[in-house]
Amino acid sequence: MGPEDKESHLSLHAAGTLGYMDPEYYTLQHLTTKSDVYSFGIVLLELLSGYKAIHKNENGVPRNVVDFMVPYIGQDEIHRVLDPRVPPPTPYEIEAVAYVGYLAGDCVKLQSRERPTMSEIVNNLEKALAACMVQIQPVLSRSTTDSSV
Repeated sequence: MGPEDKESHLSLHAAGTLGYMDPEYYTLQHLTTKSDVYSFGIVLLELLSGYKAIHKNENGVPRNVVDFMVPYIGQDEIHRVLDPRVPPPTPYEIEAVAYVGYLAGDCVKLQSRERPTMSEIVNNLEKALAACMVQIQPVLSRSTTDSSV
């Protein structure tokens, strides 16, 4: 059992879970660090909403978390789609939660060149966390995520 002579045990094709794969991979067949950014954006959307990457809507029809969440984020209405099993954010936390929503939206942009780098993601998550730690109203906006939804 195993590869024949001169065949490798390594695959040149990416393996991934439906819903997390970079849409550019399907057309270009090439993974990049921005492919990881896309997948991380899906995880952020799952954490915010409580929905899986691919889930069934109220009618039992499969739906992508990107298609469900990003329009609300773009309309500054993330509060309408936050996971109801989690206590609502405090007034000090809501801006940070919205900021993470904008970041998630940036991560799942269709074109990889429009997505942030992992370093930018870390910096933006640190900003969101810092905003939750202060006792004054945080000053975060869509324009400070380095890109926007």
